[in-house]
Amino acid sequence: MTQAPLPAPPPCTASGSGTEPAQTITRRLATAGFGVHGTRWRDRHELTVLNATAARSCLTLTGCGWARWHYEPAPGPGADAATLAAIIVHILGAPHMADSTTGVDAYRAFPLKGAVGRCLQDRGLTVTLRVCEDWESFEATTDIEVSSPARPWLGAVRLADNGYLDWECDYRAAFHGDPGQLADMIAPILRAHPGTRPRRIPLTAS
Repeated sequence: MTQAPLPAPPPCTASGSGTEPAQTITRRLATAGFGVHGTRWRDRHELTVLNATAARSCLTLTGCGWARWHYEPAPGPGADAATLAAIIVHILGAPHMADSTTGVDAYRAFPLKGAVGRCLQDRGLTVTLRVCEDWESFEATTDIEVSSPARPWLGAVRLADNGYLDWECDYRAAFHGDPGQLADMIAPILRAHPGTRPRRIPLTAS
């Protein structure tokens, strides 16, 4: 099953081209050791990370503060339920500690999205099912969408059947106007070696 189509960026009504935030993120990722290829269309900037060894990754942002980070992990342990759950907790935090809740192993009989979703729900995150119906081909695609009731300003993360992640947020609200912190958030995930779990990612909320 393919990934459900993502909503288009919200219309931008604020002034600003997004160039400065894009440059800030590019410099911060460069400091972390990543090359970035940037393209621009109107106020929309696409930043593709060139040398992440464990995944393909790109950031899309606008001058209004909207941002989407797309992450395609390489097949293998880096795309398993435990690693994907850890990545989402790293982004959103979690109200409940990992050692006080059921881990993904308790849901090993579930499909990937189900195991990740149930584990994150146990950690106190909000998990909803997003369904996209195509009435022309009579096909339907589903993702899960995860958000934090304790930190709603961090936006939401979508997980597809294939393990691809999409995180959407308003980087101005999420990081007090500092877009560089968005780069700081994703850099530890991108540093993970292919075929291994990203051990640098904390499994509990800070």
